[in-house]
Amino acid sequence: MNIRFLCPSCRQPLEIDQQWAGQSVACPYCKRVVAAPMSNTWEPPVSIPTARPAGSGFEPPPPPMGVAPIPAMSASGSSARWALGLALSSIVLMLFGMFIFMVLFSEMVQERVGSKATQEDILRSAQDMMAKGEVPHSAKITVPVLTATLFSLFSLGLAIRSLTRGEHNRGTAIVACLLSILLLFCQLGTILNSVVKHVPSPVSVHEYSLHVRP
Repeated sequence: MNIRFLCPSCRQPLEIDQQWAGQSVACPYCKRVVAAPMSNTWEPPVSIPTARPAGSGFEPPPPPMGVAPIPAMSASGSSARWALGLALSSIVLMLFGMFIFMVLFSEMVQERVGSKATQEDILRSAQDMMAKGEVPHSAKITVPVLTATLFSLFSLGLAIRSLTRGEHNRGTAIVACLLSILLLFCQLGTILNSVVKHVPSPVSVHEYSLHVRP
């Protein structure tokens, strides 16, 4: 026995087989997926088209006039490819920031030791400046490093999204996830190292007594 009902979306009459009662079906008029009732809810005066079960090949209706369609993430692994691209871009930006840092730091060391200094003097001065935290601070370094950090976070989020949704290119998502995590750990280690160097060491009681002794 067939079940007859009106489409909740376009109010057109539909008819399905009894085996599809209570399941999702595709309306042949408006192309919407609707839930079929368990029994008849409408008696047709004339013959009506039969609704077919909503399968994987169902195509949604076109968007309204004047509205651009939004590109959706397909199951082909779009999130994984975007994640890998952002991870590689963050690595390039980080390397660029390190290059700018080395150039500016070399200029600072050269200004301190002078043009006639030996290689040993330059190396000793560079180690001393690094130990004291005398490093260059410039927007030329900060901007690419911060951008690389943001790219790493977005890459990690997209990679996790691809893995949780079971998209294709699972290997690409795993590689992007590992690269993002590695880069974030390196950035976190650099920040912690910089903070530790700027924290003053505690003065022992014996040293304090030596300083305050008249």
